[in-house]
Amino acid sequence: MGNWESHLCERPAQKLGEFTQDNLRPFEDCQKQIDQTVDTICAVLQEAEQFPLVTEIILIAKCYEA
Repeated sequence: MGNWESHLCERPAQKLGEFTQDNLRPFEDCQKQIDQTVDTICAVLQEAEQFPLVTEIILIAKCYEA
């Protein structure tokens, strides 16, 4: 039995979605945490009566020489 990459290469393109659903899903505890986080974000966004007005955006970038 090989690693998941070798199994992925053996799949026809039409079956990649099925392979992803069956083999590349997060563990149950991780999925629960993801679901709770998404639910929290959605609740906060739905409760917001008005989004703040953005009047200015400042971008700061620093370049480092290698």
